[in-house]
Amino acid sequence: MASAKLIYDEYIVVANGLYEARITAYEVPNNVKFPDGIKLKCVLLDLQRNVPRLLLDNHEPFGYHMHTKLPHDKQYRIKIHARNYENAIEIFLKEVQRMVKNEI
Repeated sequence: MASAKLIYDEYIVVANGLYEARITAYEVPNNVKFPDGIKLKCVLLDLQRNVPRLLLDNHEPFGYHMHTKLPHDKQYRIKIHARNYENAIEIFLKEVQRMVKNEI
């Protein structure tokens, strides 16, 4: 990503330090993989086990999508209908709240 420009970078401690949400977005040249010119990665890490539990990213051929069965099934994806990367981040954070609420 030589010509990528960081446009969003946030770390959020969740559930009294049990999890950490990491969100990064880059502006990249529009291309086949990133037709909207954005590369987004939102991941919820389980800090106790040091594994990802939730991932939202975007790339073709899937567009914006969420991996909800981590760490066991990395290939399982749910299509996300996001207007833009900011909306995708909102969707991710709502899912984070739902997940940690059910686990605390």
